[in-house]
Amino acid sequence: MMYLTLASLVILGAFIGLSVWRFGLQKSYSTYAKLWEGVVPKKVDLNVWRAVTIIVALLQVIPMISTLEGSAIQFVGFLTPVYLVAVACTPNYQDDKGEKIVHYIATALCAVGFLICLAFGMQPSLWWLPLVWAAGFLFFIGLPSRSFVSSLALWLECAMFAASYTVQLLPYVQQLQK
Repeated sequence: MMYLTLASLVILGAFIGLSVWRFGLQKSYSTYAKLWEGVVPKKVDLNVWRAVTIIVALLQVIPMISTLEGSAIQFVGFLTPVYLVAVACTPNYQDDKGEKIVHYIATALCAVGFLICLAFGMQPSLWWLPLVWAAGFLFFIGLPSRSFVSSLALWLECAMFAASYTVQLLPYVQQLQK
């Protein structure tokens, strides 16, 4: 499971880094969907943002389920990455009202699902660790970038991703310490 999580982390981190390098900081992660649209020739009809987001989300399904194994909220761990797939399936949310509704609802459900997993799925003594990691990410990387206000949603999404990976990788780090 750790390798699926690490693969997802590397793919997402590289893609966000490449997106920022190529297009600059945007308002949110989803804004890159439109920018990546014309990169692949029209014959292929592949939205790179959609493909990467779906791959990242699908790599997260099994680790999220196993992180919450035996918990009453294990099903939420399954649904959280599935909601990210729904976000990925609506890359034209800026132009299509129907996609916009689905995109925003799926984004909200993904965030709420993660917060539920964080609150109830972590060991009681360590629930604060991913939040501190996310806050540190925002404070040390987001604030100094001078784009914190204009790209607030992107920074919050990146902090949420960082906290999510922390939740999933923490059990493996604890095993290594034993």
